[in-house]
Amino acid sequence: MKVHLQELSSVKVIIDKVKEIDDLKKKNAQLKKDINFMKDRTPKNDRKFEKYSLIFYGIVHGIEDANVLLDLINIKFELVCKFHDIRDFHRIGSYNPNTKNPNLLRIEFVHFKLVQSILGNQSFLKALRIFISKDYIPVDYQAPKLLYILQMSKSP
Repeated sequence: MKVHLQELSSVKVIIDKVKEIDDLKKKNAQLKKDINFMKDRTPKNDRKFEKYSLIFYGIVHGIEDANVLLDLINIKFELVCKFHDIRDFHRIGSYNPNTKNPNLLRIEFVHFKLVQSILGNQSFLKALRIFISKDYIPVDYQAPKLLYILQMSKSP
């Protein structure tokens, strides 16, 4: 009788472990779905804000980067831009004093009109060797390459 009870308790433990493993498999499958959903949404979210973002090349690394940039926009472009007009401001890459090339500034503005005005007047900065471009997400860089590969595969 004792042997039979021990066998039943061990079977119960095994059944509990199997249920636990099944629950973990379900959770794992749900997490994989969530991750794939987030991967699909990330480019869409980036694209939503990319039209508000600009990349500035050639601004030397300094303590008052934001003030320098605001002065540049206000004076050279004759626009009114204040701190509350900037949503996000950061440098891309790490600073290395041994290189002559300063790293890039990525600025996300609040108003699209301001972005258009800056892009329209960017020729004023060529003398200062400061250049501006739109901020693109990696999907935008990959699309022309994929189209080129597709076109080359179809050509005779």
